[in-house]
Amino acid sequence: MPGSRGATSAEPSVRRARSAPPRPGAGHSAQAPALPLAAVVGEPRARRLDADWGTLQGARMKRGRPQIHAWEAGTHPERVAIPPGNPGNLRLDALLDLEAVRQGTPVLWSIGPAGTLLLGPHTELDGLDPDTGKSRRRGHPSLLEGTLKDAAAGQWWGKEARISGELGWDAAKERFYIVNQSGRYSRHADRGRVQMENVERRFGQAGLPVEIRLVERG
Repeated sequence: MPGSRGATSAEPSVRRARSAPPRPGAGHSAQAPALPLAAVVGEPRARRLDADWGTLQGARMKRGRPQIHAWEAGTHPERVAIPPGNPGNLRLDALLDLEAVRQGTPVLWSIGPAGTLLLGPHTELDGLDPDTGKSRRRGHPSLLEGTLKDAAAGQWWGKEARISGELGWDAAKERFYIVNQSGRYSRHADRGRVQMENVERRFGQAGLPVEIRLVERG
């Protein structure tokens, strides 16, 4: 399967940074990064990133801990990264196994701190989750670089993202689609149609037209 050959990301330089504080109701997490994103990219760009893609958020909290499993601590071995503007003219039809998507294996996507489009197959791993007995899959946190700060408290530097979701295939329409389905990163008030339209354009710039399927927050 095609992997992330030639698809390196500019995200590591800001992986420990946070965007400007979200608007009320955005559900910001309580993680404490090393630097505010505005100090890295400048206040105007940080605010533009927030508007275009949603504020930077840690993984959804559950029982007081971010939902990042041990097998998601590293970076997805098949991760693909499309930097803003796609300066390398990367094409997703060459970098992703789209036939696997047609056969029912979705590709996860996420917008990283500095606006890079990150992707990787939602692959199932050997063994079961010892806590739930369910199958183990590499989820959205595996698309993001980060460092575990405090294992006992489950605190991280990094593993923060903006709007996230899945790439799937509609056999009836013979068309790829994107959905903002991410229980860990997309349940925030500042992720909606505007942000999904920006994601749609990013896919198109990388040679893969997609249809938007918006999941409204309930």
